Amino acid sequence: MTSVFAGSVLAFSLTPVMAQDAITGTDPAVSEKEVTEPETVQKFQDPDRLVDTVMAEDAAELEVVLSELEGELEVAEGTLQQSQDDLLAAQESLQQLETENADIVQALSDTQTEIGVAETELEAASGELQTAQEGQISALETQIADELEPAVTTAEGALQEATDGLTQVQDENPEVVQALGAAQGEVEAAEAEVTESTEAIAGINGEIETAQGTFDADKAEVEGLVGQLSEEQLFALNRSLNNAVSSELLVNID
Repeated sequence: MTSVFAGSVLAFSLTPVMAQDAITGTDPAVSEKEVTEPETVQKFQDPDRLVDTVMAEDAAELEVVLSELEGELEVAEGTLQQSQDDLLAAQESLQQLETENADIVQALSDTQTEIGVAETELEAASGELQTAQEGQISALETQIADELEPAVTTAEGALQEATDGLTQVQDENPEVVQALGAAQGEVEAAEAEVTESTEAIAGINGEIETAQGTFDADKAEVEGLVGQLSEEQLFALNRSLNNAVSSELLVNID
């Protein structure tokens, strides 16, 4: 059985006599008065004291890990706050730019809508034409094709007209269109930073929960084992480890 503290290793073993004493709860080196003092008996019969002694090394390691993770969490939260500030600034910049150029923004939006409608109509007309052309009623194929082909042509013309309209707006206002695109890009980049920072915080919190959960599980196992000891065994173990605990040594028990 070994104990590690500040890089030093304290090794000790129980002799047959001491082992027997650990079971009976007696120690020839300890006076009867010391053993029977109520305060001493109460201290050495405390199962939590033995659990804390066994878990001291794990508790110290957990404290170090949690301290490091909390430092990382603080940095990540700062990054998230900065990302949120950047996103807000980018959104305000885009909104201001859109307000100052409302007519151009509306023209761009209208032409985009027209393109969407034209694309939908063209897709529908083309689908109907293809269905008709693949139909099995040959007598009607020519008639159906003659009726649907103009619709396809009209839809194609509408799409081209809407596309030309968008190009015209873009060509007439190149600086505004470029500024709007840049502002939108900044918003998207800021949104990505916020997402990344949020995920980083979630990851760190997950590591904290895992470390704490592992410690709690180990402690629960130790508590179960300690609960199986008799009062004499509990007393003997607490007393035998008392000097190590008083000296703030970390006892490593396998």
